Amino acid sequence: MPRKIVAPPQPDPDAVSNARVLADRQRRIDAEAPPAPGPAPRESSATEPLQFLEEEFDKKYFGDECPTIERIVYGPDTLLNDPAFKERIERFGVEEVAQASAKAIIDKGALSQPNVVLQAALAKAIRKFGVEAVATAFYKRVMQIPVRTVHIEVERNEDVLGDPLREAVQKYGSPGFAPKFMAANCIATLSMRGYRIVRDENGDPVKVGTLIMTEIPQRIADARRRAAAEESIQAVRDSEAAYQESVERAVSAAGPLGRGSGPLAAGEVITANASEVEESLGQARAAGISFEQ
Repeated sequence: MPRKIVAPPQPDPDAVSNARVLADRQRRIDAEAPPAPGPAPRESSATEPLQFLEEEFDKKYFGDECPTIERIVYGPDTLLNDPAFKERIERFGVEEVAQASAKAIIDKGALSQPNVVLQAALAKAIRKFGVEAVATAFYKRVMQIPVRTVHIEVERNEDVLGDPLREAVQKYGSPGFAPKFMAANCIATLSMRGYRIVRDENGDPVKVGTLIMTEIPQRIADARRRAAAEESIQAVRDSEAAYQESVERAVSAAGPLGRGSGPLAAGEVITANASEVEESLGQARAAGISFEQ
């Protein structure tokens, strides 16, 4: 007897569409409305000068609130360790990804997820509990991903507030990732080199002028910086060794004329003393050369 497949509960598409239309309309109304007057400054309740100063410093910048940028942060959660899954969550939100994942499991089973680790786990679960139960369970599991809205303080300095690159990083950057802005022709020539394109709320690439914002895990960025630094240091050492070798060959080719000459090694210091006697200064200088290691 064929099994009856029951999909997870889905919201009414008309209700969702109407809610979005009303939300967009309200945002336009709010954007066109004149700004509301700010709260009146709070009078200090301090009874002594020290307490008054402490309160003022606690409020930062002598009572003026620092400007902030609002960001939605997901996690921490092990599901977000998969970069592709994390990108879908950040682009579409937890609710939409949970619904789409549950429907995909019913339609495609374990192959609904591109990650091989998730595929293996889903295959075992489906064999043991059935595809409908696994689809519902995966929906609930995705909905457990922590979501919070944070306000990031921005420095009051005009150079920082006016820096569009830093504003883009503060608004769209991911914790634990290092940002990098690339030109389109650079990406076309050198490829992404492990970076991923950062996308905004509408799923479009974040751009600052003609530059596209990308990011890579911080640990990979740090490893690349260390490798580049070590390569630079090694290049300097190779150049120094080549110079030492070339001077030694020149001294050797000079024969007797080059005897006693040679390049200074690292850490060696040469000091030359004057030969004339300066009686007017009441002191004499001994002629010669001394070496120090």
